[in-house]
Amino acid sequence: MKHKFWVLILAGIIALGLTVPAFTMGGVRSTHSNTVLLFKEYDTGSGAAIHFGVDDDGLDVKFFGATSGAYALWDESADAWVFNAISMHFGDSDYILFGDDGDGDIKIGFDGTQFVLVANTDDTVAIHFGSSTKASDLKWFDTGSGYVQFDAGNATVVFEDVDQYMNDDDQIFFGDGGAEGRIYSDGTDLIISGDTCKLYGETFTVMCKFGTVAASTDDERPVFVAPFDCTITAAYLMDATGLATSATAITTITLNDKGAGGSGNNAIAAWNCGAAGTVMTAFDPLTMGALDGTHKLLTALDSVTLKKVDTGGVGAGTDEMILMLTYERR
Repeated sequence: MKHKFWVLILAGIIALGLTVPAFTMGGVRSTHSNTVLLFKEYDTGSGAAIHFGVDDDGLDVKFFGATSGAYALWDESADAWVFNAISMHFGDSDYILFGDDGDGDIKIGFDGTQFVLVANTDDTVAIHFGSSTKASDLKWFDTGSGYVQFDAGNATVVFEDVDQYMNDDDQIFFGDGGAEGRIYSDGTDLIISGDTCKLYGETFTVMCKFGTVAASTDDERPVFVAPFDCTITAAYLMDATGLATSATAITTITLNDKGAGGSGNNAIAAWNCGAAGTVMTAFDPLTMGALDGTHKLLTALDSVTLKKVDTGGVGAGTDEMILMLTYERR
């Protein structure tokens, strides 16, 4: 009751704007001037403290700013600080500490040059953004229109108008544990290494011999086996003598997909000379034309043949004919 009396007296004197002499309550001393109400230890170093409420029965404490609606509230029922229309200002090298360690397990602040988020002890803290059920997008901007974004909804990292650099011998690993493959530069060459490397979209070109077939003779010969699932993108023929026939005689050369069992007969492309076609000049590669959109798609181990058929009379013969085939992995 004595303390309450002195608090009421002190409040009344402050309200009148009077200068208050020093009051001592327990180990705490209070003084007041026209601008400052001061609480301090009565005996310096005594460890006196001011408590608002007691354990398990606190008090709301509210601090107002100079702007309407600006305040900081200690909400005892919610066990939380509530900040409304105010800012917290930390100077250079002032940090917010987190964790039970006396110096904080991790701290965050500004050192005058850089915004710092750092563990107190090396390699002891993990920083997570979101969780497995409550993910968030993250976005880093450059000085222009570029950015790097982790898109949580699509589980992708998006690079927009920014580059990613890997220094010499810095490697990107693939597969569980990084054991299935890697790509890096050793300072001279770009190296792609792994037990099995499949470069989809990589283009291959092979030369396949069809050989010599006499005029007016039909023949079909194997020229290629698909080493993996692939797409034929171009086919050219070249002959040592060239092909030309009469107006009535037609020589047709067809590129066929025979399938894995060799029993198929799906035309990938066909070229002919004579009344319905063109002339092939010696040693001049000539395209076989448009490729069938379905049959140009080969499955691993499909066999491919060239087939020569003459119709309408004496056709043309081939002289060491070769096929140049371009394909890509799919």
